[in-house]
Amino acid sequence: MYRSSRVMLRAEHPDLVSICTPDETHLNILEECLECPSVRAVWCEKPLGTDVPTAERVVSAYRRRGIVLAVNYQRRWDRLIGRFKQALQEGKLGDLQKVVVYYGKGVLHNGSHAIDLLLDWLGAPQKLQVTGKTSDFVPTDPTVDALLMMGGVPVYLMGIDSRRYSVFEMEIFGTKGRVSLANFGRRLEWFPREDATGQDQVGELRERPTIQRRGAPTAMRLALEEIIQALRTGGRVRSNGETALEALRVCSELAERVRRLYPDEPAGESDV
Repeated sequence: MYRSSRVMLRAEHPDLVSICTPDETHLNILEECLECPSVRAVWCEKPLGTDVPTAERVVSAYRRRGIVLAVNYQRRWDRLIGRFKQALQEGKLGDLQKVVVYYGKGVLHNGSHAIDLLLDWLGAPQKLQVTGKTSDFVPTDPTVDALLMMGGVPVYLMGIDSRRYSVFEMEIFGTKGRVSLANFGRRLEWFPREDATGQDQVGELRERPTIQRRGAPTAMRLALEEIIQALRTGGRVRSNGETALEALRVCSELAERVRRLYPDEPAGESDV
């Protein structure tokens, strides 16, 4: 048992470090890893941190030193999600019309999972508009309701009070159908559009969806394999410091807008 991560690093001289600590401690430990000459790769829990300027300096330092930095937005490695991303790119859902995200327990802590995926699928947001919030986590990390425009697609973040129950789901509407990522992304339900047969009628969604479920190998195993491969080849992992920094910037901006909209509300007070 060690008194601190710094003492552990000096005593053990690890090659690979996994950071699974509270969000606000991630950046300090990442900086400690930079001071440890033996460290060649770090696998950090999400979010990357809670302070954008510090995160920018840390990511830049890892890049200069050639240390592999992976951030555990594990759905980037999930093969079920990967197949859906490919289907989007191939136009199988048609033109996207709208995305709705249901989440709780902080826009940084949990909402950033969705933001990270949407950045990967649609690119950086062109518009951010906060519409409400729930304080169900720590005072500095509100669960934000918001409208974002990403790749010309309206994305609605809908915060659910996680003190009642946990939820993470996404509804993606395209011109060729609707997809639900349900049960924390472990199940994908595809409702294709069926053309109408009568006159003056529009198509309907098929009543029974095609269902796909997450299988083996797990995203965590695939992530570890990719980290090891990056160590051997000098390559990058798909959820890295730069991609996590993009998600941190968006989520931090949403949290900051909440603070500006509700400046007089006591920290931690719930709106529900």
